[in-house]
Amino acid sequence: MRKRSEYKGEDNRRKPSKERQVTVGESNTLLPFLFELLKEQSRSSVKGLLSRGQISVNGKVTRQFDAPLNPNDTVGINYGRGNSTIRYLELFGKMMTSS
Repeated sequence: MRKRSEYKGEDNRRKPSKERQVTVGESNTLLPFLFELLKEQSRSSVKGLLSRGQISVNGKVTRQFDAPLNPNDTVGINYGRGNSTIRYLELFGKMMTSS
């Protein structure tokens, strides 16, 4: 058996997450826009992307399903894992700092 340092197999380090950028063509709200854009995915998986903070509007992460979209806004879809550290701080950060 080879030592780890000699192993020449596949590199399993984290790869950069894939992000898709889409420009909005007409006024809409975020969730219907995502449902139309991501027809191949189930409604639950699209809602999951939103709840995990994997959707951004004009570079700012949002979880707001009814966020207004205007023409030429940019919607980003991050297919990597959501940032759980930020979500944790949003949920529990105030409790930790108020002691």
